[in-house]
Amino acid sequence: QQWERYNRDRRLNRYRKTDFAIGIIEGFRSKLEKQQKMKTGSYKRNSLMRISDPRLDEYMSYKYPSTSKFRRNGKSNLHIYKDGMRLGKQMIVYKGIISKHREKRLALEG
Repeated sequence: QQWERYNRDRRLNRYRKTDFAIGIIEGFRSKLEKQQKMKTGSYKRNSLMRISDPRLDEYMSYKYPSTSKFRRNGKSNLHIYKDGMRLGKQMIVYKGIISKHREKRLALEG
């Protein structure tokens, strides 16, 4: 959804979409790292979110094999990458909803 909004009048190709996506991921990662540095030692003991996610790294390597690490070799658009990073830093992950399991009984007609 963010990409469609960003690309509405630009008509950028799929390679720029990758730059944008990597920027969002890196921006969100930097936000999490900053939050971790601000926390005390109790953060590790009570943490619900892992900063390093091996499954995410594996997925990114699979999905984007040539861009699993951002390289500034001229093929990537740094401006689009930075726009993605800005959005990634603004992302918020809300706590999950916990529902108490209630057994529902169906009324039988008869």
